[in-house]
Amino acid sequence: MKKQFQTLSHQKGMTLIEILVALVLFAAISAAIIPQVLSNGERGKIKTTGISMSTLENALSQYKLEYGTKKMQNVTLDDLVAQKFIPSIPLDGWKNELYFEMDGSNILIISNGPDGESDTADDISNQDSE
Repeated sequence: MKKQFQTLSHQKGMTLIEILVALVLFAAISAAIIPQVLSNGERGKIKTTGISMSTLENALSQYKLEYGTKKMQNVTLDDLVAQKFIPSIPLDGWKNELYFEMDGSNILIISNGPDGESDTADDISNQDSE
């Protein structure tokens, strides 16, 4: 029994230096990976916004075909939902409602972007990529 206690008392654990080195390595790896993960999240939200805009643009085009250009000037998102052109009011990648403006036959669909504020530099429209 004495030998067993003596063996256990001679075992060494990790030193403070080893623990600090491991923490520094972990921090360095995290610093390299975290920005990539966050930027992928933003790209995903932008892509989601684009898909929502396309869906809304298609619904507005279908509405125009069915009811004509004259009725298009007064259509709202609620009208599109009520008449089953879209299942619900479309949201952008940041869970804010999209909105649209009509200029003759042109449809401008707008997302307020990450900050959720209108008329700022980060706003996204369906005409940004054109």
